[in-house]
Amino acid sequence: GKINFLHILSNYELDKEQKKNKSALSTMFEDIMHEYHEVPDTDIIDAVTDFQSKHGTDFLVMIQNKHTFFERFFAEPVIQKIGFHVNVPFMVIPHVGSEQ
Repeated sequence: GKINFLHILSNYELDKEQKKNKSALSTMFEDIMHEYHEVPDTDIIDAVTDFQSKHGTDFLVMIQNKHTFFERFFAEPVIQKIGFHVNVPFMVIPHVGSEQ
């Protein structure tokens, strides 16, 4: 099998911490077939379901991004909605980035 990493672009390049995390993933999975995929900023649910259908994924893991109060208040509850749109096991990992 192969691990596919999907990143939905958000009109900006990866920041320093994200680049460090991507490098750490490459090191962590160096002995396992893996591939990174980036898709343009689009509806997350559409991007994930499209990717799943094209690549035949068997398991979906998402990292829950940390949001401000207002982002949580106004943002679409993506993780809850994705759970209703995928037909494979789905796991959510909490965000554990460094605090600024």
